[in-house]
Amino acid sequence: MMHQTGIPTKRDIIKVAPSDVRFSKGAVAVVECFQEIPCDPCVKACKRGAISMPGGVNGLLVVEFDLCNGCGLCISMCPGLAIFVVDKTYSDEFALVKIPYEYFPVPETGKHILPVVFQRASI
Repeated sequence: MMHQTGIPTKRDIIKVAPSDVRFSKGAVAVVECFQEIPCDPCVKACKRGAISMPGGVNGLLVVEFDLCNGCGLCISMCPGLAIFVVDKTYSDEFALVKIPYEYFPVPETGKHILPVVFQRASI
C-alpha cells in the first residue's frame, strides 16, 4: 500500500515508533524511512550513534531510541524529509514536534494538527 499511495499504514508507523516508556523520557527522533535506497546522511549526522543501517547503505534504518536525545541534527540531513522529533513531555496537553524546514504547507501559528497516536498495539 505504501508504494501505491505514499502514505504509511498504521502498521508501518508502529514499526518505527518509540515505546510509550521512551516517549515519557523526552524528545526522540522518529524516522519514517520505509524504502531501501542508498542514503545514509542521518547516520553520519547522529553524534550519539542512535541511527544505524545494519544492512549497509541500501538497508533500512534502525533507531536505538535509548541513545537518541532528540537533538534534531538528523532532521536537517534527511533529503527525504522522513525524520521528525517528538517530545511528549513538552506539556501536559501538547507534544512538541520538530519537522524539516522544507515542510509544505508550513503550519500556521495557533493551528493544531490532528494528534498522531504512537502506541504499541496489535493491528
